[in-house]
Amino acid sequence: MNHVRTAAVSAAVLAALALAGCGGPLILEFRGADRLNLNDKDECVPVEVRVFLLKDKGSFAKASFEQLWGAKYKEVLGTDVVGEPRPITIFASKATPLNLGELPKEVRFIGVMAMYQRKAEEGMKRHVVVDRDEAGSQIFELIEYRLELKKK
Repeated sequence: MNHVRTAAVSAAVLAALALAGCGGPLILEFRGADRLNLNDKDECVPVEVRVFLLKDKGSFAKASFEQLWGAKYKEVLGTDVVGEPRPITIFASKATPLNLGELPKEVRFIGVMAMYQRKAEEGMKRHVVVDRDEAGSQIFELIEYRLELKKK
């Protein structure tokens, strides 16, 4: 009888630990490089970043930077976006966390858009989308005029 009780208690503890690992706040890590968003005087200028909570990644991934700019994103993303984008400012040579808190279950992806002052050159990424479950293990690094993902 004690073996059954011990097994039941162990199963309950393991289930509670598993649930605790799945929940909790999502904290994103941003890092500004030494040479970030240089102006005409070769000075670093902070970059505004917008973080989108997404049900699906298709429309965000396919959209151009210009389509996501300003209020236009609502038309482009439609019902794929959950709430308003979360803004954060990134400075050169600095790591900055963003606590998104506990996300609604419908959020499956995180979209990140870096709003540099200059137009990106061909092939330079200024927005990325990642799976919600992978977002916390990534570093969103802003280098010069591009946005890169790196594993922690």
